[in-house]
Amino acid sequence: MAGSTFSHTETGAGALSQTVTFTNDGQVREIRLHLNVSSPDIEDLVVTLDSITGAVYDVVMFRQAMAGVKDMVQVYDFPMLIRKGDVLTSEWANSDGRTFGYELITQGL
Repeated sequence: MAGSTFSHTETGAGALSQTVTFTNDGQVREIRLHLNVSSPDIEDLVVTLDSITGAVYDVVMFRQAMAGVKDMVQVYDFPMLIRKGDVLTSEWANSDGRTFGYELITQGL
């Protein structure tokens, strides 16, 4: 049976920089982003995993080119497992200053 679901949110009109440290084993369920106006930026939204196992296991879990994007939802049918101590970092430069709402939805095991 799955554990509680958590929504890690970030809002603003500057750069997106969110760090989530897992205090228990869990999984990534969804990534959601809404912008007030489509982005002309060529910068990517990037979600990376800093593995507790070591740097050799660090990976980019998600990358989205933001040019022309207003709404984005990434749903994982088979959620990515995350270990206790792993760190997820979401970053986007947002150099055009679009107002955004960002959610990283996770679930405990």
